[in-house]
Amino acid sequence: MVALHFRLDKPLKEIWRVHFRWMSLNFWTMLPIGYLMAAVYNTAGIWPEFLFLIPLGLSRWIFGVFHIVRQFYQNTVQVLMAAMDAKDPYTRGHSQRVARYARLLATYMKLPEDEVEEIERAAALHDIGKLAVPEPILNKPGRLSPDEVLVVQRHPLLGGAILNQIAGIGWARDWILHHHERWDGQGYPHRLAGTGIPLASRIIAVVDAYDAMTSDRPYRQAMSHEAACRELARAAGHQLDPTVVQAFLDMVQNTDLADRESLGRDFEAVFGKGEPARAAPG
Repeated sequence: MVALHFRLDKPLKEIWRVHFRWMSLNFWTMLPIGYLMAAVYNTAGIWPEFLFLIPLGLSRWIFGVFHIVRQFYQNTVQVLMAAMDAKDPYTRGHSQRVARYARLLATYMKLPEDEVEEIERAAALHDIGKLAVPEPILNKPGRLSPDEVLVVQRHPLLGGAILNQIAGIGWARDWILHHHERWDGQGYPHRLAGTGIPLASRIIAVVDAYDAMTSDRPYRQAMSHEAACRELARAAGHQLDPTVVQAFLDMVQNTDLADRESLGRDFEAVFGKGEPARAAPG
């Protein structure tokens, strides 16, 4: 635990809560069993010890089931992301990039590691509701009609309904449901405002906006990194949480928290190591 404290630069309390708390129940459950095994061995010898293999084997089986369920959940997330990419070729890779940015930003904001992981998963699935949006609307090259806008604005609600069917999704469903709320209360679907919007949703909103602006779309070409950052700054305080926007702008100036993979082909341009390159279609 101390080694993780120095490696991750996290408080010992958080290291214990994230990485070791789940072991405490197992420890306190096994402690009396261990005492009984010692007492039985001391009084009756080795053969009665085999009776204790039943609860020990059951504990092992439960742990295996937990691992299988967790892997199934992770595989489900990957399948849904692949389905989103297949649905909308113009935004292929968008979900992966938004998830990557969200993890970087949540880490930079020093959120607990378990919350960072949940935010990353929510960001990966933030557009899952678009699976239910008709492709002619989703890929329309021109301006959407008012009725078409309303159809698109339903995707957070549709995403929440889809994720209700996945066991173990946790808070991610609510974070996805509210990632299009606005700081000024003019967003959708529930017109939440300010800190009434979950922090994770506010983080996803900022990185989603950044990636949308720096990716080619049917109706426009990608902005440069610099132009997108200027737009984020202008949106701070009415569309986006100003604190989260400032954290993002600060983060992208820190070369220790960014790499070519996280910022895409614009990386060298962002940090002055090459000619500007337009972001890959997203």
